[in-house]
Amino acid sequence: QAYRSFTGGQFTECKDGLDSILRSILMISVSSRTETNDLKELLDVSREYLIAIKVKNAIGSAGVDVGRGLELSAYFTHCNLQPAHLMLALKTAMASAFKNKNFINAASFA
Repeated sequence: QAYRSFTGGQFTECKDGLDSILRSILMISVSSRTETNDLKELLDVSREYLIAIKVKNAIGSAGVDVGRGLELSAYFTHCNLQPAHLMLALKTAMASAFKNKNFINAASFA
């Protein structure tokens, strides 16, 4: 559900879903090493997506501070997201850098 919300751009719903996942991980009892590894992977993915959502929200609140918006867009590309989401982050960062005539950074995102 959180994955679909992120893909659809519904970041508030995604954040709520990821928070729920993080809270429920604390209560899960595992019996094997593979289950432990799966939970650790789920925890890492949830953490990365929550960081990405926070950075994305900060980009929106940067407002007229163009430099801060470009910096946050660059940080957004360093989140460990699924390939499809990472491509969207790179395209967004490239477009915003190009729009603000920062061609060197736009080329690095391409």
